Amino acid sequence: MTHKLWLWISITLILSVFSVPVIAAQGQSDCGTTSVPNKTGQDDLKLLIHGDGKLDSGHDSVFRVYSAPDGTQARVIYAKFASVSDAERQTLDWLKQATKVTCRENDKNVDGQLVNERILATRRVAKSSGGEFMVIRRDDLICYLIESTSLKVAMQVESLIRHK
Repeated sequence: MTHKLWLWISITLILSVFSVPVIAAQGQSDCGTTSVPNKTGQDDLKLLIHGDGKLDSGHDSVFRVYSAPDGTQARVIYAKFASVSDAERQTLDWLKQATKVTCRENDKNVDGQLVNERILATRRVAKSSGGEFMVIRRDDLICYLIESTSLKVAMQVESLIRHK
């Protein structure tokens, strides 16, 4: 099986969106308890667009754009990497866009190696006077970025994704 086909299959499986709650991160957190919306409202999200592309790093990626009933949109970008260092590099690249980190959680394995990371942040964007919320997540070799002008909608999209 070619690498590209394997990547496509892996990402497709991840994107088989199931309405399951996020498994709370175990480990270090500097934001206390993160509030994740319950099932209510998730069914109201409408998938507008999905496709694939390339990240600035050249890695293949998949994206989806969702819309809430009030018209607020959220974009999510997924990518699977061949190594932990590549996945960490992507997380850092996305984090460079942030103007403020509001929450950071992570899980480490028994050897102390960082295996999962979740970052809530904000950034300024020209099209929004209030800025934009970002959820940056790395689950081992899989990274994703969710962007929305609404934290509630961003977290609703995040709750659609199964995490390790």
